[in-house]
Amino acid sequence: MIRTNVRTILLLAIITLLIPASTLAQVATSKNWQRLPGGDGTSCSDGSAYSFFVHRGDRRNLLIYFQGGGACWSGPTCDPRAKLYRPNLKEVEPAAEQGIFDFDNKENPFRDYCVVFVPYCTGDVHLGNRTAKYLPEKPELHHKGFNNAMSALRWTFANVASPQSIFVAGGSAGAMASPFYAGRIADQYKGVPVVQLGDSAGGLGLPVIPEMFQPWGTIEVIAPFAPYRGVDLKNANLDTFYVREGSANKSITFAQFNNSADSLQVFGLQVFGIKTPLSEMLEKSYAEIRSTMPRFHAFTAPGTLHVILNRREFYTVAVERQRLRDWVAELASGKAPADVPK
Repeated sequence: MIRTNVRTILLLAIITLLIPASTLAQVATSKNWQRLPGGDGTSCSDGSAYSFFVHRGDRRNLLIYFQGGGACWSGPTCDPRAKLYRPNLKEVEPAAEQGIFDFDNKENPFRDYCVVFVPYCTGDVHLGNRTAKYLPEKPELHHKGFNNAMSALRWTFANVASPQSIFVAGGSAGAMASPFYAGRIADQYKGVPVVQLGDSAGGLGLPVIPEMFQPWGTIEVIAPFAPYRGVDLKNANLDTFYVREGSANKSITFAQFNNSADSLQVFGLQVFGIKTPLSEMLEKSYAEIRSTMPRFHAFTAPGTLHVILNRREFYTVAVERQRLRDWVAELASGKAPADVPK
């Protein structure tokens, strides 16, 4: 179990920055968004009901997005009073998001897509299936991220029968889970090209990640799936998902966006005593992924922003005259854009 200390609490405090201000506003659900119940076996961490959102569009093109929103794995980090993770869906509203969710923007490459928005309220990076009691005086915490995500995917599989292209994305905590779920989606839609994009989590393959997985039950969640059978998962981290899923399924193209001075990721490295600059950590991670799976693309910008796909900056960030928006549009269209910077 991870030793909890002030540094750990500070890290999780920074992690809450991944919850964009736009999602904190109480905005009426757009007429084009439908909220659907998660059903049996789903739950937010505080035991409240789970649901997911669907934006109607052309079902030949499918976007599935995994939301971020903190994490917890110990008494102090999971204490509701610390507010270090999102415990329910009271403040989640995709109609308030910008970036790829701005369907009025003619530059949005996903403007006409059918979109499934997978909210996050379990503190387990969408990969838990365990109930834990961290504090004697507090209720149990439900790490049911896997059940919740699969409820959204089951609806998708039943209602979007024959997509021609699929884009799987996630921000921060959602980015960490996105390559794993890209594999489950590719398993369902065999032969359909799938593109995965992780937003702002490339440097989060920290040494503590495997220990975080333990209280969530993550290893038990992923072990039964074919890419992980017979693999020693005691040191599994973010890169493991890319390597295993990429080796198992050639129909998936993988990608990441990161800011080389991302405030959360930089602070995370500092908190855990890692002196290597984030830019070097990213290059190391990219190289490890590519060593076994060449279908990987990266866009690294020099900024400090954490999570960009759901922000207005998605349309303005550019490096070496290459706009992020255009680079993502190339990915979505099935092309293989050059890494940025080259």
